[in-house]
Amino acid sequence: MLKTILALSAMVLLSSCRKFEDFRESDPSAQSEGYFIKKTIKRSALDKIWLEPSRPLKNISDSYRTEKFLFIAEYAEGIHIFKNPESTNPEPLYFLTVPALRNFTVKDDHIICNNGDDLIAFKVKGLEFLDQFKPEKADSVMFAPGNIGFVNRRKNVFKFPDYPEARNVYFECPTDTTGYILEWEKRKITTKLSCYR
Repeated sequence: MLKTILALSAMVLLSSCRKFEDFRESDPSAQSEGYFIKKTIKRSALDKIWLEPSRPLKNISDSYRTEKFLFIAEYAEGIHIFKNPESTNPEPLYFLTVPALRNFTVKDDHIICNNGDDLIAFKVKGLEFLDQFKPEKADSVMFAPGNIGFVNRRKNVFKFPDYPEARNVYFECPTDTTGYILEWEKRKITTKLSCYR
């Protein structure tokens, strides 16, 4: 009797799964469009953190203002640093590249941000006195003069997402060699995608 109940339960579960799969297969939008990997970065590239000359703002993702500075982030690019934050036209100072940046904050003269799976902190006290610094030489932030610099890195604190933000969609399956996925693009499906979220 117990074996019969277990067998029936298994059949119900299997049929339920099958119905769910059938629903996805019959969804016209799921069959016609999907998400494909557009931009990736390898773990080895996460160490390329530089203080560079200021550059034009493009895709603003977040911002933070202190008494001395205005920080504006670009997703998966880095952080723009301006002085005179109270001004209607803040003066651009530098651009801090953080290749896999998602979120950041500023606390006690430190930029705290994620870079891929890692949590990173930079000291920015004294940044306004770096007049002698020539960022066009692309010197590493860790070797910059003054009081700005790399402070700490804690590895594997976060799980960098390997899927698009959208739900109930098919997407290109990442592999072990894909690296960090920085950008997805939605387009028509020409070959069936195996991953679903």
